[in-house]
Amino acid sequence: MVDGTYVAGIIKETTARTATVATVAAPSCRVSVRIRGTHGFGIMRGSRQTRWYSPVYSVVEYLPPDVSYEKSKLVETSGLSLQIPGGLPVGRLTPWDDSKGEISRTVNTLYKETKLTPTADLQDIQFVAVVSKERTEALKKAMRE
Repeated sequence: MVDGTYVAGIIKETTARTATVATVAAPSCRVSVRIRGTHGFGIMRGSRQTRWYSPVYSVVEYLPPDVSYEKSKLVETSGLSLQIPGGLPVGRLTPWDDSKGEISRTVNTLYKETKLTPTADLQDIQFVAVVSKERTEALKKAMRE
């Protein structure tokens, strides 16, 4: 599900006339992503927010521990999934705590995780487009223009 040129969520279920979606902030939304310009691949999942006024964010898990992650770095779909095309913007890396500026945190010796602010404005979505892998090239072209 795309809002403009940004990934806003994933399709969970479809019928002949409807689709059930999970936004990138929903805990049930899991997407394979990569940090642009790095070899940092991971799984993005929605945060477990309990209040409607809470800031919207997601978490990128299972990132390699040997990569340096920078604030505002673009996170995009990885292309490793058969259902979701690669190169679609999902969000930007955000510090866990602004006073410390910590971008990633080590979960264990095997991986790190980082916080992501979605590029799609989830508070103001009116229309979305459903993107299939076959239509990716047209969307990527539109993003470059």
